[in-house]
Amino acid sequence: MAIAQQVYVNQYGVPQVVNSVNVTNATIVVINEPLRPINGTVLVMNGTQPVPFVLLRNGSIAVFAFGSGVLNITFSANFTITSNSTFTTCYNFDEPINIKYAANVIPIEFPSPMSYSIEGNSVSMVLPPGMNCIQYVTLPPTSASSMTQSSSSKPPLPTSPSTTSKAAGNEASIIITAIAAAIIVAAAAIVIALRRRR
Repeated sequence: MAIAQQVYVNQYGVPQVVNSVNVTNATIVVINEPLRPINGTVLVMNGTQPVPFVLLRNGSIAVFAFGSGVLNITFSANFTITSNSTFTTCYNFDEPINIKYAANVIPIEFPSPMSYSIEGNSVSMVLPPGMNCIQYVTLPPTSASSMTQSSSSKPPLPTSPSTTSKAAGNEASIIITAIAAAIIVAAAAIVIALRRRR
């Protein structure tokens, strides 16, 4: 039995586990999972056909009377979140685990040493075997998309000197006109005041 397992942490911070299990002549298959599934989210498929399964107390998934072929098992996994909106996910597995994070999910605490890479705008990492916990935060999707756009877009074109000089000239003439009007009003007020004194 060959198993390919991957974890994708979506934009809401929820880990999504994806298993691809290649089995031959099996009547019962038990798959140990790196994370405990959330009840009601497990889906086991053979192509387009659902396959019966049982979620065991230890978080493993038992699949019955399958035979041969490829099983696709997906589910949302348990996580914790603190009052300051920091997520924590703890993995316990005897093999390395591939984890990919959505663009707006930022890991802030993880085991070291560990291999990781940045693909586009998302972080991917390979957790070593054993018990490992990762803390991460989620940014609002709009903030992440604006960060993506600003990092991937070209710098703005400079304003042409002629446009800048025209704008500066217009502003200068408006200021001069305003000052002249203020001087005229002040002079008129002085003349009126002097006439009243006489």
